[in-house]
Amino acid sequence: GSFFIPTATRIDGTIKGDLTGDAGIVIGHKGRVEGSICAYEVVVYGVVDGNIETNKLELKNGSRVGGDLNVNTLITEQGCTFNGKCSMKTEDSNITELKPHESESSNTVKIKSVIS
Repeated sequence: GSFFIPTATRIDGTIKGDLTGDAGIVIGHKGRVEGSICAYEVVVYGVVDGNIETNKLELKNGSRVGGDLNVNTLITEQGCTFNGKCSMKTEDSNITELKPHESESSNTVKIKSVIS
C-alpha cells in the first residue's frame, strides 16, 4: 500500500509500499522499505529497494539503496551501497510552466517550488 507520514518518522521495521512525507523520514539500521520514498529529507541507515525523491538524502555507513535518486543534496558515508541512477535537481528544474486556459490571459505563468 501507500503511506502518508505527516511528521518526522523513524522506520525500524519492514514497509512494503510507497512512503510520502511532509517532513523527514529516517530508515533505521533494521529498517527496510520496499517501495518509493518522497519526503523533504531522508536519512537511510537500513535498506531501501525503490526510488527516492527528496531535498536532502543522507546514506549512512552500512545502508543499501537499490533505485533511482532525485535529490538537491546527496551526502554519502564510506561503506554505503547505492545501485541506480542519480539526478541532481537544479534551480531550473524547480520551475514549472503552466499555460492558462483560453478564457484567461495568454501570459505564461511560472510557479517556483520553494525548497531550502
